[in-house]
Amino acid sequence: MSFPVDMLKTCSHQDLESSAEVYMSGLRYKNPDCPEFLSLPDHRKIPISLSTVGFVPLYGQEQTHKVLALFAPGDSLTAVALYLADQWWSIDDIVRTSVTARQGLHQVKSVGERIVLYVLNRIIYRKQEMERNEIPFLCHGSNDYAKIMWKKGEAIGFYSVKPTGSVCNSYHGQSYQLPVLDTMFVRKKHRGRDSGLIMLEDFVRSFSADSLGLRYPLSSFMYTACKQYLEKYPEDHNLLWEVEGAGCWFQRTSIISKWQKEKVKIAGMDALFCCFLSLLQRAVLVQPLGSSIYCPFGCFGTLPLPLQVLNANDSEVLTEESTSVEEGTEEEQESEKTITENAAASVSKDEPSDNGLTNSMVTEAAEQSVSENVLPKTASSLEGQNEEAGHNSQEASVALGQSSLIVVELEGVSFQQPSGQEGQKNQLEEHSEESAEQMEQYMQTAAERADSSSEEAEIEVPIVDRRNLRRKAKGYKGPPKKKGKPA
Repeated sequence: MSFPVDMLKTCSHQDLESSAEVYMSGLRYKNPDCPEFLSLPDHRKIPISLSTVGFVPLYGQEQTHKVLALFAPGDSLTAVALYLADQWWSIDDIVRTSVTARQGLHQVKSVGERIVLYVLNRIIYRKQEMERNEIPFLCHGSNDYAKIMWKKGEAIGFYSVKPTGSVCNSYHGQSYQLPVLDTMFVRKKHRGRDSGLIMLEDFVRSFSADSLGLRYPLSSFMYTACKQYLEKYPEDHNLLWEVEGAGCWFQRTSIISKWQKEKVKIAGMDALFCCFLSLLQRAVLVQPLGSSIYCPFGCFGTLPLPLQVLNANDSEVLTEESTSVEEGTEEEQESEKTITENAAASVSKDEPSDNGLTNSMVTEAAEQSVSENVLPKTASSLEGQNEEAGHNSQEASVALGQSSLIVVELEGVSFQQPSGQEGQKNQLEEHSEESAEQMEQYMQTAAERADSSSEEAEIEVPIVDRRNLRRKAKGYKGPPKKKGKPA
C-alpha cells in the first residue's frame, strides 16, 4: 500500500490545490442532511460537509500554498485528515511510508515530505506532545533546510536549520552569522534511544564551521542531546553555542560553560544535602524526637525533627536508651512500693504506738515523707534518681524503726515523749494543753515560712488531732480493743 509521501514525489502545490478545489465544488451540491463520514484509526467517524472542511496554509505566514483539511465538529483548530492525491488521509497514515529505503535521516525535498514535516510540527508536536514550559515552533518555510527521521516505515522526528546568510525575520532582516539549529523534535515513544544525539551528529557533519548555533531557549530534549554529544566528543567543547537572534558574538553562550555551571550547582547541592543529612543524623541522637533543629548553613532554616529518620544503628541506640529508661522507672516504682509497705508494716492500724501518737498519724506522716522524698525524675537523670531513692528509703526505714522515741523541734524548743503506756498517759495529762498550743503555734509559723519563701526546705511534722489529745487528757480510753490480733 502506498502512502501520500510516496505518491506525491512529482506532484506540485498547484496540483494539490486544483484537486482540492474540484472536490469542494462537488461538495457544495451534495445534500447536507446526508453527509459522508470518514473513519479514523481511533474508530471515530467525522462527517464531511462544508462546515467541517477548509483550506489551511502549509507554510505559516506564506499564504501562497494551501491544503484542504478536515476538522472534527468539536475542534475547529486541529485537523484530523488532509485531502491528498484525490482522497482523504488520516494523520497517522500521512506520516507513514511504504518505501523501505526511507530509513534514518532524509532531507526534505518533495511536496509530500513538506506535508509530512507540517503534520509532525503543527499537529503531532504542537497539539499532542509539546510540554507546558516549551515554546512552540513556527511553521517551516517552503525553502527551509530540514531533515525527517524515518524508522520502520514511520516518520518519528525532524530537525531544521537556518544556514549562514539566511534572513533572520525576528531581527529586522538581519542575516544569521553561523548555522543555527532552529528546531528539533522526536516523538516521545521513540525517545531515549540516542535519536537526539544522532540528529546533532548529522547537523555537525552537514555544516562544517568552527561554531554552530542552537536556537535559544533550548528545549529539554535538545539540551540533553547537547550533553550527550559533549560527553562523546570532548574535543568539540568550543563548537556548540546557544544563540539569540542572528548569532552575533554578544548573542552567544557556550554550551559547555552552561553545562559546567549546572554540574557545579548540582555538586554543591549534593554536598549541601549530604551535610544536612549528617547534621540531621547527629541531631536525632542528641535531641528528643519531635523537636526542631537549626541548619547552620541557613538554607533550610529551623526544621521539625521527623520521628522516623533513623538508620538501623541509630534505632538500636535509641532502643537501648528507652530500655534503660523503662528499667529505671520499674526500679523507682519497686523502691517506692517497698518503702510504703515497710511503713505500713511498722505500725498497726488501730493500736496506739509507743511514742504517744496514733498509728494512723504515723502512717500518714510516713506516706507524706515517702511521697515528698520519692519524686518522678526525667529519663536523663535516672542514675541520680536511683541513688536518691535508695538514700530516702534508708532514712525513712531508720526513722520509722525508732518507734520508741520521737523528737520534735519547735523553733528551738524540743520535748521528748517517753515510751510506754503509763508514761504516755501521764505526759498527756500534764502537757495536753501546752502541747496543743505549741502545735498550733508551730503550724502557723510553718505556714508563714512557706508563704514567705518557696526556696526553704519544708520540715516534715506529723499532723496531730487535738481532739484525741483532749480525750486522752480527760481519761477517755477510746473504743474497746479487740483481744485477738489479726493473722
